[in-house]
Amino acid sequence: MQIVIIVSILCLILTQLETQKILSKGMFIGFCCITILYCIHYDFGTDYMTYYQEFQNVVSFSYSLRDVFILDNWRNGEYGWGLLQWLCASIAGKNGFFLLVIVNSIVENVIIYKFIRKYTESQYWCFSVFVYLFTATFYLLGFSMMRQWLAMCLFLWSFDFIIEKKVVRALIIIYFASTIHHTASILIPIAFISFLPMKYAKYYGVFFLFLFVLLMLKGDFLNSALEMLTAQSETIDNYITNYDGYDANKSFGVGFLINLIPFFLSIFYLFNTKDDTKKLLVLLSCIGTMVVPFSQSLAMVKRMSLYFTLFSVGTVPIVYSTLNNKGIRLLLVSIFVFMQFVSYWGFLNDPSYQLHYSEFKTIFSQL
Repeated sequence: MQIVIIVSILCLILTQLETQKILSKGMFIGFCCITILYCIHYDFGTDYMTYYQEFQNVVSFSYSLRDVFILDNWRNGEYGWGLLQWLCASIAGKNGFFLLVIVNSIVENVIIYKFIRKYTESQYWCFSVFVYLFTATFYLLGFSMMRQWLAMCLFLWSFDFIIEKKVVRALIIIYFASTIHHTASILIPIAFISFLPMKYAKYYGVFFLFLFVLLMLKGDFLNSALEMLTAQSETIDNYITNYDGYDANKSFGVGFLINLIPFFLSIFYLFNTKDDTKKLLVLLSCIGTMVVPFSQSLAMVKRMSLYFTLFSVGTVPIVYSTLNNKGIRLLLVSIFVFMQFVSYWGFLNDPSYQLHYSEFKTIFSQL
């Protein structure tokens, strides 16, 4: 595990060196380093060996291309993930899983890299990279949740087309993401979100704030209702069962309130910016906060919210940059960084993850 932390810190340093114009391509070099770790990891993360075994089954079944599109051959009919496995198995046989991991790793980090450079000002690149690497549910959890992490990154990529109102392209990407991880199907309406008039963004923010408070106050009732609804879907029920072993929020205390600071800053930001692209980014990021009242009892819902919280890689630096008072900004950024480290440490010491993240192994022992 130490190697992951060291390389993550190295990526931060290299990014900062580029920001200060000391090292050209510093951020690119840093991303190459963290991508290499993704490419070569083996049996690192809670779900890795499950995916590995599923891939070996694909190899042993010797599917034809026609078989790939038979939905019953794949868990929850996710033939997109099946297609990727089939392609890699056709190229590299039983070692094709390692090829699958390598290709996914490169695609995912290229998307994150380009997103940060495109939507975050250069002086905040290091902050964005920190959010990506030290939010436990992003880079770190990506070692494990391979299908959803790929789907999340594809959704992030679709934003380029959403903001340009290229709905067909956005829908194609989101649909493909849903064939990799079925939960991404909830994102299809988001392809049309750019048609909302952004001049009313501050009112959307007020609505989000009101809705969040309402959900917090009526959380128990809504959780029960949601459990009843999801029980009607065999696919969603399967996801709930799969995520029963993952911890959701157990209580809402001081730490929870501190972690809401970026959300409140986001609402404030919507009142004080005229940049429609950044408004839309912030709104999407806020959607992830809306499900917090549900995540106390439904860990699956918390995992689904990650599609939206991933936008915080860009929006957290954006909303903190609006604080004109340097002292207050430094204080709040320091609190944010501290809370990220606390969450990161808690993740690594969570019994659900600790054993699977304690030792970093590589594919070289298997080749």
